[in-house]
Amino acid sequence: MSSMMDVRVLPANSLIFLQGDSGDYYYWVISGSVELYTSFTAAKELMLREKHKDRPRDEYSTIDVSELGNHIASMEDGAGFGELSIISDAKRSLSAATSCETVLGRFSKKTYNASIRSMHSDKMDTVRKIAILKGFKLFSSWPPSALSHLSYKMDIKEYAYNDKMVVGGSAIRDIYFVAEGEINLESKIRVEGTNVLDSVTFKSVQVATIHTGSILGDIETTVEKSKSWRVTAKVKSATAKVLRMEKEDFIHLVLNSPGDVGEKVKLGAEAVHQFRRERIRDAQRMKLKEKKVQVDKKNSESKTVENLRQRVQRASFEVGG
Repeated sequence: MSSMMDVRVLPANSLIFLQGDSGDYYYWVISGSVELYTSFTAAKELMLREKHKDRPRDEYSTIDVSELGNHIASMEDGAGFGELSIISDAKRSLSAATSCETVLGRFSKKTYNASIRSMHSDKMDTVRKIAILKGFKLFSSWPPSALSHLSYKMDIKEYAYNDKMVVGGSAIRDIYFVAEGEINLESKIRVEGTNVLDSVTFKSVQVATIHTGSILGDIETTVEKSKSWRVTAKVKSATAKVLRMEKEDFIHLVLNSPGDVGEKVKLGAEAVHQFRRERIRDAQRMKLKEKKVQVDKKNSESKTVENLRQRVQRASFEVGG
Protein backbone atom coordinates (compact mmCIF):
# COMPACT_ATOMS: atom_id res chain seq x y z
CA MET A 1 0.00 0.00 0.00
CA SER A 2 2.85 2.39 0.88
CA SER A 3 4.14 2.16 -2.70
CA MET A 4 0.85 3.69 -3.87
CA MET A 5 1.16 6.62 -1.45
CA ASP A 6 2.84 9.96 -2.06
CA VAL A 7 4.47 11.03 1.24
CA ARG A 8 5.36 14.62 2.17
CA VAL A 9 6.70 16.33 5.32
CA LEU A 10 4.70 19.54 5.80
CA PRO A 11 5.41 22.44 8.17
CA ALA A 12 2.73 23.86 10.45
CA ASN A 13 -0.06 25.87 8.78
CA SER A 14 0.26 24.07 5.45
CA LEU A 15 -2.97 24.20 3.46
CA ILE A 16 -3.95 20.73 2.20
CA PHE A 17 -7.21 21.64 0.50
CA LEU A 18 -9.85 24.36 0.57
CA GLN A 19 -13.57 24.01 1.02
CA GLY A 20 -15.03 23.79 -2.47
CA ASP A 21 -11.99 22.06 -4.05
CA SER A 22 -12.53 18.91 -6.08
CA GLY A 23 -11.94 15.64 -4.22
CA ASP A 24 -8.89 14.24 -6.04
CA TYR A 25 -7.02 12.64 -3.13
CA TYR A 26 -7.46 10.66 0.06
CA TYR A 27 -5.07 11.59 2.89
CA TRP A 28 -3.42 9.66 5.70
CA VAL A 29 -1.74 11.28 8.75
CA ILE A 30 1.43 9.26 9.36
CA SER A 31 2.51 11.58 12.18
CA GLY A 32 1.55 15.05 13.31
CA SER A 33 -1.88 16.69 13.20
CA VAL A 34 -4.29 18.06 10.60
CA GLU A 35 -7.16 20.39 11.52
CA LEU A 36 -10.48 20.51 9.67
CA TYR A 37 -12.43 23.76 9.30
CA THR A 38 -15.67 25.01 7.77
CA SER A 39 -16.57 28.49 6.60
CA PHE A 40 -20.23 27.40 7.02
CA THR A 41 -21.86 29.88 4.64
CA ALA A 42 -21.58 29.88 0.85
CA ALA A 43 -20.67 33.58 0.86
CA LYS A 44 -17.68 33.05 3.14
CA GLU A 45 -16.59 30.06 1.09
CA LEU A 46 -16.60 32.18 -2.09
CA MET A 47 -14.57 34.93 -0.39
CA LEU A 48 -12.02 32.39 0.81
CA ARG A 49 -11.67 30.74 -2.58
CA GLU A 50 -11.37 34.09 -4.38
CA LYS A 51 -8.54 35.14 -2.06
CA HIS A 52 -6.59 31.93 -2.73
CA LYS A 53 -7.56 31.30 -6.36
CA ASP A 54 -3.94 31.52 -7.58
CA ARG A 55 -2.49 28.92 -5.22
CA PRO A 56 -0.92 25.79 -6.78
CA ARG A 57 -3.59 23.05 -6.65
CA ASP A 58 -1.33 19.97 -6.55
CA GLU A 59 1.15 21.46 -4.12
CA TYR A 60 0.90 22.56 -0.51
CA SER A 61 1.11 26.21 0.56
CA THR A 62 1.05 28.00 3.90
CA ILE A 63 -2.03 29.83 5.15
CA ASP A 64 -3.34 31.76 8.13
CA VAL A 65 -5.71 29.13 9.53
CA SER A 66 -7.92 31.80 11.11
CA GLU A 67 -9.20 32.47 7.57
CA LEU A 68 -10.61 28.94 7.31
CA GLY A 69 -13.57 29.45 9.65
CA ASN A 70 -14.83 27.27 12.47
CA HIS A 71 -12.68 24.41 13.71
CA ILE A 72 -14.48 21.08 13.29
CA ALA A 73 -12.08 18.26 14.15
CA SER A 74 -8.47 17.16 14.51
CA MET A 75 -6.92 14.30 12.54
CA GLU A 76 -3.88 12.83 14.29
CA ASP A 77 -1.49 9.87 13.89
CA GLY A 78 -3.14 7.09 11.89
CA ALA A 79 -6.23 9.04 10.87
CA GLY A 80 -7.49 9.21 7.30
CA PHE A 81 -9.63 11.95 5.78
CA GLY A 82 -10.93 13.31 2.50
CA GLU A 83 -12.82 10.20 1.37
CA LEU A 84 -16.32 11.70 1.41
CA SER A 85 -15.66 13.91 -1.62
CA ILE A 86 -14.44 10.89 -3.56
CA ILE A 87 -17.31 8.61 -2.50
CA SER A 88 -19.99 11.18 -3.24
CA ASP A 89 -18.16 12.74 -6.22
CA ALA A 90 -18.71 16.15 -4.62
CA LYS A 91 -16.64 19.22 -3.79
CA ARG A 92 -14.73 19.40 -0.53
CA SER A 93 -17.12 20.26 2.30
CA LEU A 94 -14.28 21.32 4.65
CA SER A 95 -10.84 22.92 4.57
CA ALA A 96 -7.79 21.10 5.94
CA ALA A 97 -4.46 22.44 7.24
CA THR A 98 -1.62 21.18 9.44
CA SER A 99 -1.21 22.49 12.99
CA CYS A 100 2.38 21.26 13.42
CA GLU A 101 5.05 19.53 11.36
CA THR A 102 3.20 16.62 9.82
CA VAL A 103 4.13 13.60 7.75
CA LEU A 104 1.21 13.20 5.35
CA GLY A 105 0.45 10.41 2.91
CA ARG A 106 -1.69 11.01 -0.20
CA PHE A 107 -3.55 8.50 -2.37
CA SER A 108 -5.01 9.32 -5.76
CA LYS A 109 -8.74 8.91 -6.39
CA LYS A 110 -8.00 5.90 -8.64
CA THR A 111 -5.95 4.17 -5.93
CA TYR A 112 -8.55 4.93 -3.28
CA ASN A 113 -11.40 3.48 -5.35
CA ALA A 114 -9.38 0.38 -6.25
CA SER A 115 -7.79 -0.47 -2.90
CA ILE A 116 -9.32 1.46 0.03
CA ARG A 117 -12.94 2.31 -0.67
CA SER A 118 -14.26 -1.16 0.20
CA MET A 119 -12.98 -0.64 3.77
CA HIS A 120 -15.05 2.54 4.15
CA SER A 121 -18.59 1.19 3.92
CA ASP A 122 -19.49 3.22 7.02
CA LYS A 123 -18.68 6.39 5.09
CA MET A 124 -21.47 5.58 2.67
CA ASP A 125 -23.87 6.20 5.56
CA THR A 126 -22.59 9.76 5.76
CA VAL A 127 -23.25 10.24 2.06
CA ARG A 128 -26.77 8.82 2.53
CA LYS A 129 -27.42 11.15 5.48
CA ILE A 130 -26.31 14.20 3.52
CA ALA A 131 -28.56 13.17 0.63
CA ILE A 132 -31.52 12.86 3.04
CA LEU A 133 -30.80 16.25 4.62
CA LYS A 134 -30.78 17.90 1.19
CA GLY A 135 -34.40 16.77 0.84
CA PHE A 136 -35.50 18.87 3.83
CA LYS A 137 -36.64 22.34 2.81
CA LEU A 138 -35.23 23.61 6.09
CA PHE A 139 -31.67 22.81 4.95
CA SER A 140 -32.04 23.66 1.25
CA SER A 141 -29.75 26.70 1.56
CA TRP A 142 -27.08 25.01 3.70
CA PRO A 143 -23.70 24.51 2.03
CA PRO A 144 -22.24 20.98 1.83
CA SER A 145 -19.84 21.71 4.69
CA ALA A 146 -22.68 22.46 7.10
CA LEU A 147 -24.67 19.41 5.99
CA SER A 148 -21.60 17.24 6.38
CA HIS A 149 -20.96 18.51 9.89
CA LEU A 150 -24.62 18.00 10.82
CA SER A 151 -24.63 14.47 9.42
CA TYR A 152 -21.79 13.43 11.74
CA LYS A 153 -24.15 13.98 14.66
CA MET A 154 -26.95 11.86 13.18
CA ASP A 155 -27.67 8.21 12.64
CA ILE A 156 -30.20 6.51 10.36
CA LYS A 157 -32.91 4.59 12.16
CA GLU A 158 -35.56 2.40 10.52
CA TYR A 159 -38.87 1.25 12.00
CA ALA A 160 -41.59 -1.24 11.03
CA TYR A 161 -45.37 -0.82 11.07
CA ASN A 162 -46.81 -0.14 14.53
CA ASP A 163 -43.38 0.36 16.13
CA LYS A 164 -43.32 3.00 18.86
CA MET A 165 -40.60 5.55 18.19
CA VAL A 166 -41.22 7.44 21.43
CA VAL A 167 -43.57 6.86 24.36
CA GLY A 168 -45.46 9.62 26.12
CA GLY A 169 -44.00 10.41 29.54
CA SER A 170 -40.50 9.14 28.72
CA ALA A 171 -37.49 11.47 28.76
CA ILE A 172 -36.64 13.37 25.55
CA ARG A 173 -33.11 12.38 24.55
CA ASP A 174 -33.29 12.50 20.75
CA ILE A 175 -34.90 14.52 17.95
CA TYR A 176 -36.14 12.80 14.79
CA PHE A 177 -36.15 14.02 11.17
CA VAL A 178 -38.63 11.95 9.17
CA ALA A 179 -37.03 10.80 5.90
CA GLU A 180 -39.68 8.30 4.83
CA GLY A 181 -43.07 7.08 6.07
CA GLU A 182 -46.01 8.23 8.17
CA ILE A 183 -46.14 8.40 11.96
CA ASN A 184 -49.23 8.85 14.12
CA LEU A 185 -48.94 11.00 17.23
CA GLU A 186 -51.21 10.11 20.12
CA SER A 187 -51.76 12.03 23.34
CA LYS A 188 -53.57 11.18 26.54
CA ILE A 189 -56.27 13.73 27.32
CA ARG A 190 -57.98 14.45 30.62
CA VAL A 191 -61.76 14.01 30.62
CA GLU A 192 -63.56 15.44 33.65
CA GLY A 193 -66.64 13.71 35.04
CA THR A 194 -70.10 15.11 34.32
CA ASN A 195 -71.00 15.25 38.02
CA VAL A 196 -69.21 15.25 41.34
CA LEU A 197 -69.51 11.48 41.69
CA ASP A 198 -67.64 10.80 38.43
CA SER A 199 -63.88 10.21 38.50
CA VAL A 200 -61.44 11.89 36.13
CA THR A 201 -60.42 9.64 33.23
CA PHE A 202 -57.64 9.79 30.64
CA LYS A 203 -58.21 8.82 27.03
CA SER A 204 -55.66 8.29 24.26
CA VAL A 205 -56.47 10.23 21.08
CA GLN A 206 -54.68 10.84 17.78
CA VAL A 207 -53.58 14.48 17.53
CA ALA A 208 -51.55 14.46 14.31
CA THR A 209 -49.90 12.44 11.56
CA ILE A 210 -46.41 13.50 10.48
CA HIS A 211 -44.81 12.67 7.14
CA THR A 212 -41.56 12.91 5.19
CA GLY A 213 -39.88 16.25 5.92
CA SER A 214 -41.34 16.62 9.42
CA ILE A 215 -39.43 16.93 12.69
CA LEU A 216 -40.46 15.05 15.82
CA GLY A 217 -39.38 16.79 19.01
CA ASP A 218 -39.20 20.39 17.77
CA ILE A 219 -42.38 21.40 19.63
CA GLU A 220 -41.31 19.82 22.89
CA THR A 221 -37.89 21.48 22.64
CA THR A 222 -38.79 24.99 21.42
CA VAL A 223 -42.38 25.69 22.54
CA GLU A 224 -43.21 23.47 25.48
CA LYS A 225 -39.59 23.23 26.67
CA SER A 226 -40.55 19.88 28.11
CA LYS A 227 -38.14 17.26 29.42
CA SER A 228 -40.51 14.41 28.60
CA TRP A 229 -42.59 13.42 25.58
CA ARG A 230 -46.17 14.68 25.50
CA VAL A 231 -47.04 12.27 22.69
CA THR A 232 -46.56 8.64 21.74
CA ALA A 233 -45.28 8.25 18.18
CA LYS A 234 -46.36 5.08 16.38
CA VAL A 235 -45.45 4.12 12.80
CA LYS A 236 -48.51 4.11 10.55
CA SER A 237 -46.86 3.14 7.23
CA ALA A 238 -45.31 -0.24 6.41
CA THR A 239 -41.88 1.17 7.28
CA ALA A 240 -40.40 4.49 8.36
CA LYS A 241 -36.90 5.92 8.14
CA VAL A 242 -35.61 8.82 10.25
CA LEU A 243 -32.43 10.72 10.97
CA ARG A 244 -31.93 10.76 14.72
CA MET A 245 -29.76 13.18 16.66
CA GLU A 246 -29.29 13.95 20.33
CA LYS A 247 -31.38 16.78 21.73
CA GLU A 248 -28.37 18.83 22.79
CA ASP A 249 -26.84 18.58 19.31
CA PHE A 250 -30.18 19.67 17.81
CA ILE A 251 -30.20 22.77 20.02
CA HIS A 252 -26.57 23.63 19.28
CA LEU A 253 -26.34 22.81 15.57
CA VAL A 254 -29.87 23.55 14.34
CA LEU A 255 -31.67 25.94 16.69
CA ASN A 256 -28.55 28.01 17.35
CA SER A 257 -27.09 27.77 13.83
CA PRO A 258 -26.17 30.93 11.88
CA GLY A 259 -28.92 32.34 9.70
CA ASP A 260 -32.65 31.97 10.17
CA VAL A 261 -33.00 28.17 10.38
CA GLY A 262 -33.50 28.18 14.14
CA GLU A 263 -36.19 30.85 13.85
CA LYS A 264 -37.94 28.90 11.10
CA VAL A 265 -37.99 25.79 13.26
CA LYS A 266 -39.47 27.75 16.17
CA LEU A 267 -42.16 29.43 14.06
CA GLY A 268 -43.12 26.13 12.46
CA ALA A 269 -43.25 24.41 15.83
CA GLU A 270 -45.49 27.14 17.28
CA ALA A 271 -47.98 26.79 14.40
CA VAL A 272 -48.13 22.99 14.69
CA HIS A 273 -48.35 23.25 18.48
CA GLN A 274 -51.42 25.47 18.19
CA PHE A 275 -53.00 22.98 15.80
CA ARG A 276 -52.34 20.11 18.20
CA ARG A 277 -53.83 22.05 21.11
CA GLU A 278 -57.01 22.65 19.09
CA ARG A 279 -57.16 18.95 18.22
CA ILE A 280 -56.80 18.05 21.88
CA ARG A 281 -59.52 20.52 22.94
CA ASP A 282 -61.83 19.13 20.23
CA ALA A 283 -61.11 15.60 21.41
CA GLN A 284 -61.78 16.57 25.03
CA ARG A 285 -65.13 18.10 24.09
CA MET A 286 -66.03 15.02 22.05
CA LYS A 287 -65.05 12.62 24.82
CA LEU A 288 -66.93 14.71 27.38
CA LYS A 289 -69.99 14.66 25.14
CA GLU A 290 -69.71 10.89 24.75
CA LYS A 291 -69.34 10.50 28.49
CA LYS A 292 -72.38 12.70 29.12
CA VAL A 293 -74.43 10.56 26.73
CA GLN A 294 -73.30 7.46 28.59
CA VAL A 295 -74.13 9.02 31.95
CA ASP A 296 -77.54 10.23 30.72
CA LYS A 297 -78.27 6.77 29.37
CA LYS A 298 -77.22 5.21 32.64
CA ASN A 299 -79.36 7.67 34.62
CA SER A 300 -82.32 7.00 32.32
CA GLU A 301 -81.90 3.28 32.79
CA SER A 302 -81.67 3.75 36.54
CA LYS A 303 -84.86 5.82 36.55
CA THR A 304 -86.63 3.15 34.49
CA VAL A 305 -85.54 0.45 36.91
CA GLU A 306 -86.59 2.59 39.86
CA ASN A 307 -90.01 3.24 38.30
CA LEU A 308 -90.50 -0.46 37.70
CA ARG A 309 -89.47 -1.22 41.26
CA GLN A 310 -91.96 1.31 42.63
CA ARG A 311 -94.73 -0.07 40.42
CA VAL A 312 -94.01 -3.59 41.62
CA GLN A 313 -94.08 -2.37 45.22
CA ARG A 314 -97.42 -0.64 44.69
CA ALA A 315 -98.89 -3.71 42.98
CA SER A 316 -97.74 -5.91 45.82
CA PHE A 317 -99.23 -3.50 48.37
CA GLU A 318 -102.59 -3.43 46.58
CA VAL A 319 -102.72 -7.23 46.36
CA GLY A 320 -101.76 -7.59 49.98
CA GLY A 321 -104.35 -4.95 51.01
